[in-house]
Amino acid sequence: MIHLDAQRNVLAMNDFARQVLPVDEKQPFGALVTSFHPPRSQPKVNFLLDEASRCPMSNAVPMTMIINIPEQVLLIKVSRLGNEHNETTGFVLVFYDVTQVVSQADAGLDLAPPNMRLSRIPMVANQKVSFVDTQDV
Repeated sequence: MIHLDAQRNVLAMNDFARQVLPVDEKQPFGALVTSFHPPRSQPKVNFLLDEASRCPMSNAVPMTMIINIPEQVLLIKVSRLGNEHNETTGFVLVFYDVTQVVSQADAGLDLAPPNMRLSRIPMVANQKVSFVDTQDV
């Protein structure tokens, strides 16, 4: 999990995020979350945070995205945090390691190949994440 403030700066993260993200290299605390994403991914991150900022009743579906980091595929769910007046005070990004679920792992390898081929795509419906085979899409 990563906790962002209302301006989208990184405030805190749990141990899992510290393990899978390059925290020592990037020094994320106090920095804008989009500064750690490649330029082509920044609009998607901003879109997810913008959508999560909207009225929670108009957007009951959790906002999600998939990112690839070395040897892992992560599903990220974004939730808005609000105060007693329902004003946005920040965001929480929850990470799920879905590498084994979405990739075609070579049975003879212990590690996932650097260029994995996705065999399943995550889909959110009824507040649940399901995985659809790519052959069915």
